Amino acid sequence: MTIQYDTDMFSIISGEVQSNSRDGNGTTRIALFRDPKAVEALLSADQVVRQYLITSGVGLSVYESGAPAGRYPAGDHDDRMEIAQRLADNLDKFDVEEANWGGFDLAEFLTALVEAEPMDEIEMIEQQLFSLKRAEKSEAKKRRTVATALSMGMGLVAVLAVGLVAVG
Repeated sequence: MTIQYDTDMFSIISGEVQSNSRDGNGTTRIALFRDPKAVEALLSADQVVRQYLITSGVGLSVYESGAPAGRYPAGDHDDRMEIAQRLADNLDKFDVEEANWGGFDLAEFLTALVEAEPMDEIEMIEQQLFSLKRAEKSEAKKRRTVATALSMGMGLVAVLAVGLVAVG
């Protein structure tokens, strides 16, 4: 099972802040994996591994910003670097060296986290438009395939009907 370690930043609001205001203060940014296999691996890992990641600012849910593999929204850069630093700082605080990581590879995750490249908002919008156009083309091709199959089926029915009339 190959795991993709791309992450996107996600804002969460504490319950106290959420009940008092919605002005953006009191939010926490966490890294969430794009690949459900990363979360599945961590859910099967030892509790100490999950606690290490959660304490460091890595969530155990899936979220995708729309950025392609190896890229992330430029506005997330500082938060990503802060999480990388917390992961390094917290490594000595948790006994994870002999723990079961459930197939999750910390070195590959850290590499993906720090080597990913930022993309500005215009690039993000272009990427999303490209993805939408590709999806539309795929849908159009499926519709053409169905229409062609229906046409061929109707043609076959017509040929059989003519043949039956000629025989009968």
